[in-house]
Amino acid sequence: MDRVIGLIDMDCFYAQVEQRDQPDLWDKPVVVVQHAREGAPGGVIAVSYEARKFGVKRGMMIPEVKTKCPEVNVCFVPQGEHIDKADIQKYRDASVEVFDVLNAFDERIVVERASVDEAFLDLTELVDQKVIEFGAAELLQKVGLTTVRVGELPLMTTLSRLLLDLDLLDLSFLGSMLHRVTSQLRIIQ
Repeated sequence: MDRVIGLIDMDCFYAQVEQRDQPDLWDKPVVVVQHAREGAPGGVIAVSYEARKFGVKRGMMIPEVKTKCPEVNVCFVPQGEHIDKADIQKYRDASVEVFDVLNAFDERIVVERASVDEAFLDLTELVDQKVIEFGAAELLQKVGLTTVRVGELPLMTTLSRLLLDLDLLDLSFLGSMLHRVTSQLRIIQ
């Protein structure tokens, strides 16, 4: 069975963090700039949706941004301890908040962090269970049948039907290969 993978990509994340932390910036054009070497302003690293409407893009320098969008609000990533290092802790903290919510949503969802603002969600178990619950209820209502099986291949689903009434712990006598096959099955009644 194919895996069901979702991608969470928190678009314009740094800009959204600034808007959240400074409510007066909400619904206004915002860019976030990270300092370059020796404290000089660098290029834009995040652009709010409101600023994008004016043609503002990542990588632009502030003078070009202000030409395109004179009312833009420029936020700077705080400088770190060293003049050529940024302090991105507040963005990391916001990311932790997001991942805490994602991880608490449902134990069947596996969350894999890809970056400060991206995550892959393995939704396979959640989707399988929802499909099974829906399918079993639908079958019971319309046909009077309720057993639903999920397997990696049609052969596995067929095998799961045969094994449904057996105690899987007693199958070790059939050999390690069958044990490997049956250990990968999810038999759900």
